[in-house]
Amino acid sequence: MKNADAPADTVMMGVMHDALRRDLARVRAALDATSVPPRLQAKALASHVLFMLVFLEEHHHNEDDKLWPLVLAHDPSLGPLMSAMTQDHEAIAGEVHRLKQAVARFGQRVDEATCADLASAINRLQAVLGPHLDCEESELTPRVSACLTAAQWQQFEKSAKPDMPVRLLAEYLNWFLEDLDPARRREVVTSMPAPIVLISTRVFGPGYRRRAGRRWAGSVRSTAVL
Repeated sequence: MKNADAPADTVMMGVMHDALRRDLARVRAALDATSVPPRLQAKALASHVLFMLVFLEEHHHNEDDKLWPLVLAHDPSLGPLMSAMTQDHEAIAGEVHRLKQAVARFGQRVDEATCADLASAINRLQAVLGPHLDCEESELTPRVSACLTAAQWQQFEKSAKPDMPVRLLAEYLNWFLEDLDPARRREVVTSMPAPIVLISTRVFGPGYRRRAGRRWAGSVRSTAVL
């Protein structure tokens, strides 16, 4: 375990952001690969988009309610940047709502119109989410590492997932690790309790890979090797 007084290690923030970037782009690629995806794939794509949106909403909720106040308590000069991040969250929430509506229409009827509608909604979300994630990583997380200790960051991470079922925690971990480069994978895995990693990848990993295979159906590269 790292020194509790060491600077906060925010690498997991970037890993989570990259999972969102990667799979929003993959859904777009899957939609572009065929005019109308097969019903089984369409169902899997819709389910995965909703999974990502629920995660994104919870992620931003934890930042607004838990992380931002903690950071501001240690560095009040970050107030303007925090306000900008909160405003971004509000804009992103609007696009998340519209994307959920597009997913619902896509789930009810899979045709060229609903595919185009879903693709357009993803584009709109990416347009506001991408710059937000970039800014958070380039401007905010270095300041977070400068003002919070590893122990304070770990406490925040624990508070962000207080009673998460093992199955859901495993789904998230498998998603974060999918196609992650070996160096970053080792960094993530070694930062977590070994039993959690073992259960997630060995017990729940095969089911995750089956679901990944259904949603991508060969339309995009995805090894899902953990």
